[in-house]
Amino acid sequence: MDNPNDPFLVHLGKYERHRKIFVEPIPVLFHQLKQNLGNMTNATFINAAISSMAEGDPDESGHDSKSTATMFCVQSEQSAPTKPANGTQLPFWADQICSFSHDHITKLLPNAQVKSVEVQSLTVRQMLHQHDISDVLVVLIDTEGFDWQVLRQLPLHRASFRPVLIGFENQHLSKGDLAATSDFLHGHGYAVTHDAATFNTFALAMA
Repeated sequence: MDNPNDPFLVHLGKYERHRKIFVEPIPVLFHQLKQNLGNMTNATFINAAISSMAEGDPDESGHDSKSTATMFCVQSEQSAPTKPANGTQLPFWADQICSFSHDHITKLLPNAQVKSVEVQSLTVRQMLHQHDISDVLVVLIDTEGFDWQVLRQLPLHRASFRPVLIGFENQHLSKGDLAATSDFLHGHGYAVTHDAATFNTFALAMA
């Protein structure tokens, strides 16, 4: 989104020859994303959530299947008071917080009103296939604690899929999931750094 809590987007417009893929499941936020970045050269916008891959799902199956999922979001100011009942002001980024977990939102923002939203969903491999995505250089993930479930779907075992840089938010991951991300990335030849100051993890391809 076009606001100070995601400054990386400011720099993407400089790379006009590179295709930029933006994935946003919530229709209202998707519309705002396209308004903010619609003029960016060579950009593709996907209105879907990245869902968990089914257990034992083969690499090449189910590419054209469609499914939905329920996500939970902070109630927007358009349909709720600016302040909750106790008068506590929510932070400016609150209405961008959505998750598959209702508890995640209530723990992060105890005073927020929460609504459920039905969204379209795709696995990573379905997304890559349906939108003809290849030659990926950078992957950035920020999914409110679902980052490991997305990361584990990246087909890093394929020689044709080798991002130079992978980044994700680690703040809401359990210790077990964070360790699993490191093992997964190390196993595919990435050097991994956890930044305690920004709660981000970055992985750099070493070969």
